[in-house]
Amino acid sequence: MAAPIPRTVAHYALHDPRHATGGVEAFARDLRAIFEDVVFMTPASRDEARVARERLPVVCDNHWVRDWPARIPVIGLQHGVSLVKLRATRRRVDLDLAFRQWLASRGSRLVLHDARDPHKGSGLVPVLRDAFPAWRFEGLDCSPAEVPDRLRAAAAFVHLSAYEGNSLVCQEAMAMDLPCLFTDVGLFRDPIEADVVCIPKRVAFGPRGGLVDAVGGFLASVGRRRFRPRAWSLEHAGREASAAAWRRVLAEFDALAWG
Repeated sequence: MAAPIPRTVAHYALHDPRHATGGVEAFARDLRAIFEDVVFMTPASRDEARVARERLPVVCDNHWVRDWPARIPVIGLQHGVSLVKLRATRRRVDLDLAFRQWLASRGSRLVLHDARDPHKGSGLVPVLRDAFPAWRFEGLDCSPAEVPDRLRAAAAFVHLSAYEGNSLVCQEAMAMDLPCLFTDVGLFRDPIEADVVCIPKRVAFGPRGGLVDAVGGFLASVGRRRFRPRAWSLEHAGREASAAAWRRVLAEFDALAWG
């Protein structure tokens, strides 16, 4: 048998593996065969000072990485997929765990918007920042070339418009499969099958309580359900769909103009 790695590591989990049974606990105990020493920590015995002082690697299930400050490096392992388990159990505890796993894997608390003007909700963003301090509301303020990376880093996209036709930025966010919340204007004035959340513009621009409730419900769903707006976007706004629409328009034009 190979000699243990001459390092001390900390294992962090809900239960102490010395006094509890289960797959995660067995994994933690087995680490003692790999490393020279393993320190078992739980939320009740988490010792950030020691970990920082001794520069201990912390090993934990991936959703527990959020318990540690960003200054402490953590090794996260996903022992199971709680979203799959949730579909079978329908238990609240598994819903909460699935949400924690999603947050740990995606990690983003960034909500992008395009509120450059009052009619696009520039006056509403401060309201949302105050109501949801755990989320970062930032404008999509970058060059066109940087838009994909900016969207890729976000957890969601919110577009609070009082009037518009078909805002390109909405299409871009949908194409990136971001969870999206829009007001029911322009393209979204009539019900469409895209997997997005639409709220009435009178709610967005009316009493602030209605806006906060609507956006709060949307943010609570982010990570707890899988949004798939990209499928609709590709079907209706992709290059092939656009070309087909233009062919129909030109055919009608030719019939009217030259027929």
